[in-house]
Amino acid sequence: MKLKDRLGKHPVLIITTICVICVAVIAGFTAHIELQRYEDGILDVCATQQDAYVQLVLDQINLKDNRNDEQIIKEILETMDASSNHYWTFSKDQSMLFVKDITETNKYKGVTASTYYMSDSAKEFIDGLIQNKVVHKTININDNDYIASGVLFEYKNEPYRLCLLTQRGALLDNNSYLGVKTQMTTLFVVLLLIIVLVPMLMAYYIRHMLFKWTYRRIQSIRSTDDFQRLTRSLWKATFTIQEIICGSRRLLFRFLKRLLRGRYIRSHLYISNAGILKAGLSL
Repeated sequence: MKLKDRLGKHPVLIITTICVICVAVIAGFTAHIELQRYEDGILDVCATQQDAYVQLVLDQINLKDNRNDEQIIKEILETMDASSNHYWTFSKDQSMLFVKDITETNKYKGVTASTYYMSDSAKEFIDGLIQNKVVHKTININDNDYIASGVLFEYKNEPYRLCLLTQRGALLDNNSYLGVKTQMTTLFVVLLLIIVLVPMLMAYYIRHMLFKWTYRRIQSIRSTDDFQRLTRSLWKATFTIQEIICGSRRLLFRFLKRLLRGRYIRSHLYISNAGILKAGLSL
């Protein structure tokens, strides 16, 4: 197996990256849900306070039992602060008597309450009002979400509906809340970056160490293979030398034997092409 192939067998960084991304997605989704629940909790607290405000206005209306519709509007409802984000509606039976201010009221004069509250959520809210008990709900009017608090009551034996509508965004755009939300978002992003970056850096370091260990292991295996080949070569060389030595001894003994017999001997020693010592003898 090639060195490059062996070094590529450590997918710890890829696996860690996939796992970290999955954890980050889950954590982000969980944080989004928790932040939404936090916003819903704030809106519920604001809606409860708004209910108390509606109840206070209802008590002021009931202080006198001889007012007509115009007096209720002028003496009470017109004195309340109103804007596009926060306003009152007042209806008698199915007729709209007051919406936000005089200008807006003239616009809806002769319009029924069901026409003004024409979305499904708004109709459900206005039809579900309880007598002498303020309730609240999130409704949609003209593509805007409102926290609506309302009550159904009787005045001079006639049914009236009093509602206070506050745009959802106006409540969430409060400076204090935005400051806390920004801090929470920043903290979450920092924690998320730590969760993502720290395991990836550790995985990269572990992968680098595994590469080094694998490389050293391969080098050790190669060194062992080279040593074994060298050992085999040395054994072969040893056997060859022994063969040369044994052959040379036999030739030398034959030379000395003839020399001792007193013969005139012409001899020469030479090394063959095969590297083996040979002796040439002649009389």
